[in-house]
Amino acid sequence: MTDPLRTDYCGSLRLEDVGRRVRLAGWVHRRRDLGGVIFLDLRDREGLVQVVVQPQAGEAYRAADGVRLEYVVLVEGEVLARPPGTENTRLATGAVEVRADTVTVLAPAETPPFPLNEEQPVDESVRLRYRYLDLRRPVMARNLILRHRMAMATRRALDARGFVEVETPMLIKSTPEGARDFLVPSRLQPGRFYVLPQSPQLFKQILMIAGLDRYFQIVRCFRDEDLRADRQPEFTQVDVEMSFADEAAVREVTEAVLAEAITEAAGIPVARPFPRLTYTEAMLRYGTDKPDLRFGLAISDVSDLFARGGPAFLKAAVAEGGVVRGLALPGAAGYSRRQVEALGEVTKEAGAGGLATLTLAATGMGGTLGRQVPAALGTRLAERLGAATGDLLLLAWGPAPAVAAALGRVRLTAAQEAGLVPTGVTRFCWVTEFPLLERSEEEGRLVAVHHPFTAPLEADRPLLATDPLAVRARAYDLVLNGVEVGGGSIRIADRDLQRQVFTLIGLSEQQARTLRFPPGGAPLRRPAARRNRPGLRPAGHARGRGGDHPRRHRLSEDDRRHRPDDRRACTGRSAAVARGSHRLHRPSNRRGRPGLLEALQQQAAPQKAKCQEWADFAWKDGPSHFEEEAYRDGLLPGSGSIYARSVGGHGQKPPEPRRCGATGG
Repeated sequence: MTDPLRTDYCGSLRLEDVGRRVRLAGWVHRRRDLGGVIFLDLRDREGLVQVVVQPQAGEAYRAADGVRLEYVVLVEGEVLARPPGTENTRLATGAVEVRADTVTVLAPAETPPFPLNEEQPVDESVRLRYRYLDLRRPVMARNLILRHRMAMATRRALDARGFVEVETPMLIKSTPEGARDFLVPSRLQPGRFYVLPQSPQLFKQILMIAGLDRYFQIVRCFRDEDLRADRQPEFTQVDVEMSFADEAAVREVTEAVLAEAITEAAGIPVARPFPRLTYTEAMLRYGTDKPDLRFGLAISDVSDLFARGGPAFLKAAVAEGGVVRGLALPGAAGYSRRQVEALGEVTKEAGAGGLATLTLAATGMGGTLGRQVPAALGTRLAERLGAATGDLLLLAWGPAPAVAAALGRVRLTAAQEAGLVPTGVTRFCWVTEFPLLERSEEEGRLVAVHHPFTAPLEADRPLLATDPLAVRARAYDLVLNGVEVGGGSIRIADRDLQRQVFTLIGLSEQQARTLRFPPGGAPLRRPAARRNRPGLRPAGHARGRGGDHPRRHRLSEDDRRHRPDDRRACTGRSAAVARGSHRLHRPSNRRGRPGLLEALQQQAAPQKAKCQEWADFAWKDGPSHFEEEAYRDGLLPGSGSIYARSVGGHGQKPPEPRRCGATGG
């Protein structure tokens, strides 16, 4: 330590420091007064240490007597070994204490709104309101430090393998991604907007074409999509791109980097190689493309057993083209009716026909199928599902996708209730060979499962002309304990193949060559004006009984004064303006007059040609000139990528902000 006020971190003291004089600074985590001797637990980012202040310390004792929780204090004294029997094995510093002869209060504190010295649940709204206090909690500090160590270890591991970190721009034009864009209004050019990147997709491809064959970036990404358990508007991902590589090379680098980084940062050993499952295997055995391999309960198909006999409704389900699948829950033959019905509700919510049960007891078979399944069939079922006496067999029937989803949920729910999910265990796996295309019921056409630039398996390429839904993609997802933490694909580097894929998803060759602004793109929508609040509306905006009357199609002076980072806007149905209270929800006013942003779209129409400079680096539902030039100039064959989410001045001129056109960007 070289700080002028302290010599050590509180949490860094050990037995080898006994006899040293130290100077510590931190927050009072706990205070105890036992028979005139005052004990302070002093906290900083590295941990806690016990400080002892005795009455003989004079001024130090009087200062410590007035100290309360969360006071910031400076302590100077000698490190001593704790008396035998008073060691605290739960603390890294539990074998030592500091006998203080100087205590200085640097800053007093009021009573915090929630206790910081207890690991107990706190209402999230209170935590966010007092975020600076929430971040003082040891568990939060540990999370931030672990994130930092993971990021640094990742950088070292990638650097050792020849990867170059490149920072890409944040203010860009819209690119075809899986969610809506966040917009940043330009202060200097009213009516124009930048887009925050959903990923550095196009920039890293530019780097590959430029010859920088191994790139990575720990990058911030922004996506305007509905909140879910594993989704939020902004997140950090480790973005990696390689040239002259195949799937095996990408997986090898990813596994090596993850194993090194996790072991170095968290001290957790990671077994390699990671198990690999095809998409078909994952859906059949685990009912999901994000399987949790920390426990068993594998699903098996038993359709063939019921096609020849057994209950009539299961036989009929197979005859109608459906499937019957099941799993064995160890030691659950004694489940109550309520527990079984709860699992049945999970099955029905997923769209399966229902959940049938068969218990294997020492006295015979029971459950809903106990009297309908012959003994010989019951024996074959138990063998197929790997069941034994005392187990509960769970069977679902119906269309294959619905049954897979239903048993996947049942598997997770049952494992959690039975305590089969171990803690402190890390299980990675790869899921490969996803379908290249799927049919969109809403659009009535084929769409890409990942993106339209993912290469198909070479063995399946002939199927593009005869059975495109059977084509498998050279795509791969990385799953950790049932959560998708990464994914990537090998990109198409064959112009004819790319044209064929575009044709299958309904994109004509003319559109693929020239389309920059897709027809019918989701328009931005005008916010409802709220009294005394500056909204995103034209200058000279008049309100009255007749509705809103935009006189000039430009932003008001109030809007110009707001910095871009103070305003959040987005395309699509749920667009919103910053400051929290404005919603972009109406495309026009009640009398049919165009809203501001619609007017801007109309105004921008003649100027679309001026917006193409940066579009050379982007496409929307089809490639731009960037794609055409990439194929012509030699898009490197075998380019592959991988990203891993949640570990975390470019120097070039930013793009010209785009006019609000049909893409809403």
